[in-house]
Amino acid sequence: MKPRLYLPRGNFLGMNGNYTAGVLEGLSHFFPESEQLIDKAVAHVECAR
Repeated sequence: MKPRLYLPRGNFLGMNGNYTAGVLEGLSHFFPESEQLIDKAVAHVECAR
C-alpha cells in the first residue's frame, strides 16, 4: 500500500512546492498519469505571461 502522506519536495515542473504547486506535485505522485496534463497547463500559463 502506498503511503497516504506525501510531502512535496519542490522543483516539480519548475515549481517551488509551496501552496498549489505542492498540491499539483502530490496529485502527480498519487496519479502519475496526471503529470502530462499538469505540464501542459503550466506551459500554457507560462506562455500567457
